[in-house]
Amino acid sequence: MKQQPEEWLDQQSEAALRATVPSSLSAASIALYARWWQFETWLRELIYVEFRAAYGAKWATHVASGYRQNLDASSLKHMTSADVDNPLAYLDSRKLFDLIAGEWFRFEHSLIDIEAWNGRRDELQKIRHRVMHLRQPHADDLARIEQTLRDLERGAFIALASYNRRRTPKKSEHTDPVSDGWLHRKHFRAHLIQHADAQYGATVLIETSKRPWLPTWPTDLSQEPGVFWHLTVMFRDRTIDPAQLWRELEDPRFRDLLVHLLVVDPYHAEFTFSAVDGQLVPDAIGYALEAMLVCSRFVRDIGEVDFDGVRRRATGIDYRVLPDSGWSLVSDDTVPICIFGAGGGVSSVPS
Repeated sequence: MKQQPEEWLDQQSEAALRATVPSSLSAASIALYARWWQFETWLRELIYVEFRAAYGAKWATHVASGYRQNLDASSLKHMTSADVDNPLAYLDSRKLFDLIAGEWFRFEHSLIDIEAWNGRRDELQKIRHRVMHLRQPHADDLARIEQTLRDLERGAFIALASYNRRRTPKKSEHTDPVSDGWLHRKHFRAHLIQHADAQYGATVLIETSKRPWLPTWPTDLSQEPGVFWHLTVMFRDRTIDPAQLWRELEDPRFRDLLVHLLVVDPYHAEFTFSAVDGQLVPDAIGYALEAMLVCSRFVRDIGEVDFDGVRRRATGIDYRVLPDSGWSLVSDDTVPICIFGAGGGVSSVPS
């Protein structure tokens, strides 16, 4: 049976909540935990994207993950999660704050003023300690974290909308490896673009975006920090299963290069790569495009498509595989919008 959109709380989770709230766990505590999860998860996502844009496949060398990640990867393999390969998932919030402070210029557009940000670090850390050590929250803790989320709305919009502000480089102006291979059709798999349209009913787009910390578009896209390449594949009457697609994309070299696999809907997926990785990106694009075509399945009618099932199967695969993500949904056109749902929102496109 398909899960209805409004059924966001599964039976097991509801039973657990009813058994513990409010008898042994206050509603305020669980609300505070949920908001902190939202805040810290956003910081990890933001650091990941900016470090991938800056350093490409070598991004993890700039993140010290330590013993816990190695232990998770080498033991108790039946308990590993989608984050097992993500070094950021093993850092506490203090380390996240330090990473941001060390390269503030990459984050200043996406957060709040540096004086205000530094001023809140101690308060936010105090809240985290109470959450993580299962202490009772202060009466104002929830209000404080929700105010921070409201203050982050504008910067989060800038970060997400920049990711989706795409452009196709002009062939006459660029001879970098991706442009040469795919826009000039010199790559040995470049014929797949026409093949995808003629035989699979697929529209294929190869575009770029730049991060907010890159002031202008570079004239040379070869190994340029701050630039992403995006491969978009949209089928007209074929769908993909995210789990099958991820299995098809098994080459570890490809997975190292992949920033995101965005599962927009059963007909539509997008792949993101960092321009920093230069000569390796054209082959990664060809590998991803071929996998999409191989994994696609013809559907006669939209009624045959299990939209909710595709979202569920895309959840928990890997930290790089994202269904229903702001990295695919938020653009300059999606205003007004409230990203964190903490009572604030972006009412106009930020300047």
